[in-house]
Amino acid sequence: MSELPDWLVVEVVSPESAHRDRTVKVRKYAEAGIPHYWVIEEEDGRPVAHVFELEASTSSYAPAGIFRSRLQRPVPFPSTSTSTPSSLSGSGRIEALV
Repeated sequence: MSELPDWLVVEVVSPESAHRDRTVKVRKYAEAGIPHYWVIEEEDGRPVAHVFELEASTSSYAPAGIFRSRLQRPVPFPSTSTSTPSSLSGSGRIEALV
């Protein structure tokens, strides 16, 4: 199998998909070798990003950070995101500046 590019999966969790996004999809993305996985959830009416990176030795995700108002990561590409009140499930949004 050829090496995957530096993929990023971003899941926006809603009440209807919370279990699937936090358990089933995480396992499937790790098994597929997706190196970067971000989960966007609502916390106190604002978006919060949980960032994970794949540990090659265990084929599972390790936490890389929790970001509440500003997300700045050097991988998989240099990016900065800010959260602003608006409409992510009626509460806020993440604006990506890549």
